[in-house]
This record gives sequence, C-alpha cells and structure tokens, in this order.
Amino acid sequence: AQAPRSPHIPPPARSAGQPSSAGMPAIDEASHEWRCKWAPEAGKISLTKAQELLDKYLDQLKALPHVKEVQRVVCGGCLDFKVVTSMAAMAFPEWEAKKFEPEAEFLEALGQIDGISMIETQTYTLMKIEAPEDSPGAATPPPPTFLRPAADPINAAPAGVLPPPTV
Repeated sequence: AQAPRSPHIPPPARSAGQPSSAGMPAIDEASHEWRCKWAPEAGKISLTKAQELLDKYLDQLKALPHVKEVQRVVCGGCLDFKVVTSMAAMAFPEWEAKKFEPEAEFLEALGQIDGISMIETQTYTLMKIEAPEDSPGAATPPPPTFLRPAADPINAAPAGVLPPPTV
C-alpha cells in the first residue's frame, strides 16, 4: 500500500527540470528539520549535549529508506542547532505517515537538556540548481599554464610550457 500524498510536498515532476503534473516547480528531494536554540553559557554545554543526542540517533536517521543525507547545522551567532534529514521526495510521505520517527523521542530528549529552547520542526523541499553549462562559473577552469622560453634546456617539458612552480 502506498502512503498518502503529503500536503507539504508537491507531486513529483515528470522528469528532472520539468514542472510537476500540477504545474508546481519540480522537486526531487524533501527535507524535515528539527531545530532549537542553545545557550552559550557554561562552555556551550547545551550544544555539546544536543550533539551527543544527535550522535545517539544518527544511525537510525541514516537507515531510513531513501535517505540522501543527514546534516547538522550550528550557528554560533544566532545559537541555532538544526538536524536536517533529506530523502527522495517520492519516499517522503511514508516517513511523514510514521510521524517522522524517531522525531517525538528525539525532541522530548532535546527538551530535557538545560539551555535548549524554542524547539521546532519544519518540512521543505530541495532542488539542486546548477549553472548552465555555458555559464562562466559552470565548469572548473583548467589548471594554469606557465610559459617559458622555447630555448630553455633546463627542463624536459615541451617547449613553451613550464611545470607548475614548486613552493
């Protein structure tokens, strides 16, 4: 049995880069985020404990069907701690139907850490956007060529080309 469609995720595109059958932008990845604020006091112990908690659940998150990646985001300026689990958009409704397991257990444990506040969740879609092949930044530039006089007998490299400089 197929899981019901998620209200958070538009229908999949017919093919990469094409609008979905509902005219929505194409997506290929869906993510669910757990986030909170941590307190900088006491040597950032709340951040350390939040990381330890993530370490405890990381293998379980990575083992979810069709997971593409699990990311941890920390901002020292705004004191954010985020866990983002991304998976193929077509598989997302099944995880959503299971209430993003192990979300409830993780968030409850996160809330028990002194200094952790503003615990929230969010679902969003991701689509990798790449520059067109003919754009200046799309391709990796070739390594630099170092020119030398054609009469340089010191190096065995072909005339007109020097090997990269050594440091």
